[in-house]
Amino acid sequence: MKFVRPSPRQAETIVQAMYAVVSAEGTVDPIPLEIESIAAAQRHLLQWDPPLTGVPGPLPATLATDLDTDQLRRQTVRLLALLPLVDRRIMPGKVAAVRKAAATLGIDEYGLTILDLAAKGRFKRIAFGLMKRFVDRFLSPTGRARLRDWSGFVWWMMPHLHGRKTTERNRVLSERYKRLADLPSDTFGYALHDFFVRNEIPLPGEATSVPWSLHETYHILGDYDVGLPEELLLTAFIGGTQDETCLDQMLFGLLAYHCGRPIIHGFVTEAILEPDDYFRALAHGTQSNINILSPDWDMWSIAPLSVPEVHRKYNLTLKGPRTRKVLNLPAERRGQRPPMPTRLAVPWQDKNVERALRTNPHSELARFGITVPQDVAVKTIGSRGHPADGIDTLLQFIVERGPQSASFFMPSPLHPSGQQAAYGCFLHRKSDDPVLEELVLDDSAAALRQVGVRAGTVAASA
Repeated sequence: MKFVRPSPRQAETIVQAMYAVVSAEGTVDPIPLEIESIAAAQRHLLQWDPPLTGVPGPLPATLATDLDTDQLRRQTVRLLALLPLVDRRIMPGKVAAVRKAAATLGIDEYGLTILDLAAKGRFKRIAFGLMKRFVDRFLSPTGRARLRDWSGFVWWMMPHLHGRKTTERNRVLSERYKRLADLPSDTFGYALHDFFVRNEIPLPGEATSVPWSLHETYHILGDYDVGLPEELLLTAFIGGTQDETCLDQMLFGLLAYHCGRPIIHGFVTEAILEPDDYFRALAHGTQSNINILSPDWDMWSIAPLSVPEVHRKYNLTLKGPRTRKVLNLPAERRGQRPPMPTRLAVPWQDKNVERALRTNPHSELARFGITVPQDVAVKTIGSRGHPADGIDTLLQFIVERGPQSASFFMPSPLHPSGQQAAYGCFLHRKSDDPVLEELVLDDSAAALRQVGVRAGTVAASA
């Protein structure tokens, strides 16, 4: 996915088209997050800083004449396709504006089909379509999925069913991945092996694994960590490295991690988009000169190279430092506040408490020392930290006041995978460690401040 810098006239037209989408051609007011997204897209993708401003209204009448190359037209449609998901409502009017712009420019993208389905709430259909495109392109030798291709894909996508026999058949593969640990510590291969081990992911070929390392390789190529906020950035980065399937990646990420629509069973969050970080990650991917999904690409050829060498080879060197969405846990407690009135582990020990947090979060959060004013809406989402968890090991609370929204996590202190999904690392703390409770209290206070609540988190002793 490549972006070219538009001329001043073309930039004005693209920006006005973006405002037309977020306003559903002048029928609704854009929310602050949408305006931030338009500005971030200009800075990082259109290379236009300071960003131009636009006004809610119809698509520009000169859209087709101003955008006079296929490259400009295609990049514009792909950019517009992301915007209906920013407000998380996926309004048909906004999707219709994207469709109208694409028709005007003569551009067709599978991402437009994804948008149509999302506006209708047909998320299982989206999941099936994405899987079919993956099997067609990357698992079928004919480019059209056969029954055997589907059966192989389904088998590998259910690694918890794999056992000793599968391990025996894949011993050579797993041994090859284990030998990556023998490489020098600055090499790409060593970093990849360390990523598997550090995050407790089975190596390809081991029981409960998948026989490839594509997703993990992207983590090392882009220098993105784990945890749901970082995974959203990773989907932007991956989309940027691809062309025909770029919107597959990006729309999936926004739907699952920002809109709260479960495309893959078990993994879902909402309201975690930070536009500047997201569009920087997308721009980072567009720098790439390699698509690792190409049949000619070979991970083993770069395994002995240092990570900086690989980044230079693929033009993926970061232009500057970025803020990582990974927790740096303090060694000790940050204050001598009393513990939560209700201990953090209780929702995973008492189903009635968990159910109450989902159905009546306003009153139930108060039991944990978190006071949410009645004029702030609260929504609860449950997610698994790992597919094998079997239960939701992470609760997320989305708070909204007017057009402002924010969120905070409540991970299970009994399930390290839930903590990793929230914070991007295993905390290695005992389940009754008060630091875990302080994290939730501090994060909830920060989220409430984002929506304009001055004193949102109140400990029981306050």
